[in-house]
Amino acid sequence: MTPVPSNIANSSLPALQKAVRLLVGLMVGLFISFIFTFSSSTAADTHKSTYGYSDFYGELTPSQVYELVKNIDMLVMHYAERHHPQKVNALPTEPIQVSNYTPEQVFVALLALSDNIDRFLQANNLPLIKRIEREQRYAIPAEVYLQAGACLDSLVMTMSRIESDTSFGDFYAFKEDDKTKTPSDVYALVDLVHRKFFVLLDVG
Repeated sequence: MTPVPSNIANSSLPALQKAVRLLVGLMVGLFISFIFTFSSSTAADTHKSTYGYSDFYGELTPSQVYELVKNIDMLVMHYAERHHPQKVNALPTEPIQVSNYTPEQVFVALLALSDNIDRFLQANNLPLIKRIEREQRYAIPAEVYLQAGACLDSLVMTMSRIESDTSFGDFYAFKEDDKTKTPSDVYALVDLVHRKFFVLLDVG
């Protein structure tokens, strides 16, 4: 006897194929998600091991520190243009070219800048900049960031006294567009700000 084709089996075949395709798609999606998560985690761990990580402060990057120092630079230029316009053209504009610098070297540069800013604060009868203490032997980006923040806070406080009718909140704006900055980039910018201060304060 010739077998009679099953309409039920034939009608369920498209549904089965659809289910298989859905399952395969889900498995591929999970695999891609796993690879992405693993890669991101590996990149983060590499970043932490490269620049240092603090369980107390969390993770901060050289790019974030760079943006903060940019705000310091803009505030210094604001001061120069408002109060020493005759010196603006004499201010340095080009950062030095350095490479392979570490957060520790940036931290030391910021301490030197803090010493210079202290002269500005003393002239306006304001307290000196707080010095951040390292957790370990060498500074990490979080500590560099805090020292840069202390510099910015002190400058804003001074400028608020000099220009009591001006709001300086914009100098705390944060625009981290470029996430590829290195400690060398930060060091070069700190050095540029430092050299501007030497011109403005006539010290050197």
